[in-house]
Amino acid sequence: MTIQFEQALYTLTSDFYNDYPNSSFPELLKPHGNRTYNCIIVEYKDYFICIPFRSHMKHKNGYHFKNTVRSRHVSSGLDYSKIVIVKNATQYLSTSHILIDKDEYVEAMHHSERIISEATKYLDDYINHAQNKIALNSQEYKKRYSYSTLKYFHDILQIF
Repeated sequence: MTIQFEQALYTLTSDFYNDYPNSSFPELLKPHGNRTYNCIIVEYKDYFICIPFRSHMKHKNGYHFKNTVRSRHVSSGLDYSKIVIVKNATQYLSTSHILIDKDEYVEAMHHSERIISEATKYLDDYINHAQNKIALNSQEYKKRYSYSTLKYFHDILQIF
């Protein structure tokens, strides 16, 4: 399977937030002023995986920046538990109004192969567990997926 990776950064559009309101989808990160859902995009299977940058990530379900200015003060990184799955990229993704620290972008691009591998494994484990193809230990499942956004995208992921 070919995985396509975009080196450009993206943000979610207002159409996305209108279709996925916080009142119905509370685990989705919501924009605050200039802070938007800035993410790396991976084209995988027949959809796009949006892996968001996070300033404060206290769990292990993601890539933690190690060599950035922000990472010296807080646990910043790319958060797999807040992945958004998008089918319609033109409606839901935009390259405007992106605000990311340059050193975080550089580190993410430098480790993009690892990040993509970890994110797709995180996603595939979720799908395979939901489809009873693998059985994750209940504690492990809870630790990895309790606050995950993936439950909102079963239609796109074809989990029935």
